[in-house]
Amino acid sequence: MKKEQDIKRLTRIVKLLNILSSGKLVVAEVAMELNVSVRTIQRDIRTIEDAGFPIYDEKPGQIAHRRKYFW
Repeated sequence: MKKEQDIKRLTRIVKLLNILSSGKLVVAEVAMELNVSVRTIQRDIRTIEDAGFPIYDEKPGQIAHRRKYFW
């Protein structure tokens, strides 16, 4: 069961990175789209930040990235 949860989380994080590479994301919208809580998305965002990706809160509930870092 733990491995399945890890795979789901990794899949979410890759999806978040893909969305961020296109611009910004709205946390609540992404949470609904991925069928998880807002808090889960916030934790995933923290993991992305901890990995060294330069992302920031653009507005409350919106996350963006530093353009030069992403592909």
